[in-house]
Amino acid sequence: MLKKELRKKYKDLRNLLSSQEIDKLSLQCFKNLLDNIQLAGKNIAVFLPIERAKEPNIFLFLNEFNLLQTQIYAPISNQETFEMDFYRILSKQDLSIGAFGIPEPTKTQKIAPIDLDVILLPLLALDRSGHRIGYGKGFYDRYLNRTKKELIKIGISLFDNFDTFDDIDSFDVPMTYCSTPQRFIDFTK
Repeated sequence: MLKKELRKKYKDLRNLLSSQEIDKLSLQCFKNLLDNIQLAGKNIAVFLPIERAKEPNIFLFLNEFNLLQTQIYAPISNQETFEMDFYRILSKQDLSIGAFGIPEPTKTQKIAPIDLDVILLPLLALDRSGHRIGYGKGFYDRYLNRTKKELIKIGISLFDNFDTFDDIDSFDVPMTYCSTPQRFIDFTK
């Protein structure tokens, strides 16, 4: 299938989920993540859920990340250049709703891409090689090309299906791991 077709399929599937179902699936995703990866003391970039897109609810785990003494960073995206940078957040109170209804940090403590240890990636679909399908603008792939090679890239998916897509691009950056409600997938093996 083409990425465009898979985007539509998974957007439609997400739209069938209630907010309670999204929270339940999100809790399972983050439990699998925390059971499989040591995050204590790390610099972690997180995506902030777009409520209307029914993305995994990372807000359920911000306090958990703080208890692990991690440094949490969230993106501010430039909708004209399709680039993003990450800024430190301590809680949901450090956010406001930005362009297109996307939550964004209000603080300005920016982290250099090479200083991140882990990044949590939103996605709609994934393949067996760790490639992900996002919304198609390339924000995360552009950002990942600025990070260090050792960065741990973890996708968070509400669904546990592998798909085959025929239009992988040379600039698509594969994930290291993916956490779903059912399992934690290691793409390094």
